[in-house]
Amino acid sequence: MAKLGRGIYYRKKEKRYVGKCPAGRTAGNKIIYAYVYSKSYKEVLRKLEAKRAEVSSLKNMKIYGDGSLEQWMLHFMKACVSGKVKYSTIAAYNTKIKNHIIPALGKIKVAALTKEQVQDFILMLSKKGISPVTIKSIYGILRMAVKKAIPEKLLPETPCRNITLPEITAKKTEPFTKRQQALLEKSKETGVILSLYTGMRLGEICALRIENVNLQNGTLRVESTMQRVKSNDNSIKKTMVIITTPKSKKSERVIPLPPCVITLLKKHIKAKKGFLLTNSEKFIEPRTLQNRFKKLLKSCGIENAGSTNFHALRHTFATRCLESGMDIKTLSEILGHGNASFTMNIYCHSCNDHKKECMSRLEFIYVA
Repeated sequence: MAKLGRGIYYRKKEKRYVGKCPAGRTAGNKIIYAYVYSKSYKEVLRKLEAKRAEVSSLKNMKIYGDGSLEQWMLHFMKACVSGKVKYSTIAAYNTKIKNHIIPALGKIKVAALTKEQVQDFILMLSKKGISPVTIKSIYGILRMAVKKAIPEKLLPETPCRNITLPEITAKKTEPFTKRQQALLEKSKETGVILSLYTGMRLGEICALRIENVNLQNGTLRVESTMQRVKSNDNSIKKTMVIITTPKSKKSERVIPLPPCVITLLKKHIKAKKGFLLTNSEKFIEPRTLQNRFKKLLKSCGIENAGSTNFHALRHTFATRCLESGMDIKTLSEILGHGNASFTMNIYCHSCNDHKKECMSRLEFIYVA
């Protein structure tokens, strides 16, 4: 094995370069090394520099030593998460770590964390009234971080195993009735009509640009979403509006537009480019559109306006599609779901009237 300097070697038999750097010490004070590999010298040098940066963030931690879970969570976010997921995901992780994981478990040594402590943590979150969905998300972050600590030899095995989580009961979102939908349509609010007749999400509508709409072909392309997230840096602004790709690859889709929507958009669009809702480079953020929607509900005299969110429009679209006989596969693709079974689990319970109508067509074949 030929030494090339800068911690890099070349193994002739394997025909590849090896990068090596100290990564810590065992309980017996023996040095532990981290290794990176590549057939390219430049690539192994890049990998080695990245590994050294990762190791340097662990300088205050001792292998099998006194490193706290708080230290490890901060390292996990910096070295294992940052740059690999969306900004909004990092913001959500940071909030859950800061508000829940660190206050309850932060001072515990990583090597001393037990399954019992994790289970008690979950029970504590439940007693605080935190929703089962949020608890599952918090636990998922903790489990990922702890799993990453095992290869670093900070603990022998994960304590996040066979943990009992609170049961998640899906919230039932009621679609608007046809009478209520008619009242909403009468307002001719572009964002509301788009959701009612395309099933687009709130953030997708706010991020929709005129350039994404092809009125000649009668389609629109969903390729972005907008959301307000907590700032991940130490800037003055606590939150910020960001525009990113949609929540999943399936959410990037082309939606055929009904003729009534094409007619509406022809009247609404007055520019060649810009955000569709404003016909300019100024946008309406999701929180603002949600507030406008609630005011619209009140003006229409729709009950429980304060507790109904924009997502009910998407649910109404899916319900009307099923009632009209649209197949699940087509609806799933228009909604941007990962698969048809997911769509079926969410929406098929919501069209009881349609089910009754279909069942009423059945009659005895034999008539006495």
